[in-house]
Amino acid sequence: RTNIATPTNVRATVSTSHSIEVTWELSSSSGITGYTISYSTTVSYTSGGTVTVNDGSATSGTLTNLEEDTTYTITVQATVSSIISNNSNEVLVRTWTDVPSSPP
Repeated sequence: RTNIATPTNVRATVSTSHSIEVTWELSSSSGITGYTISYSTTVSYTSGGTVTVNDGSATSGTLTNLEEDTTYTITVQATVSSIISNNSNEVLVRTWTDVPSSPP
């Protein structure tokens, strides 16, 4: 790790019961080539993954194919070529529960 600016003001907003929009800010995007959004469930910390955003000027990314009614821990890292920043602060967000389209 090196002195790459760490993303700040990371926020996560539930879009649907299976997706979350993640946004962030960066004090300096000089040389940034992309971002990695890491996520895991708070139950096992193993069910999750990463989403790569290959745009150094990006300030958002979307997590999809998530489990409904599940709390996720999310962090963002900036990348410069193959060098990565420290993790951002963690944010926690819970996806919605699917609502049946009609009563049973």
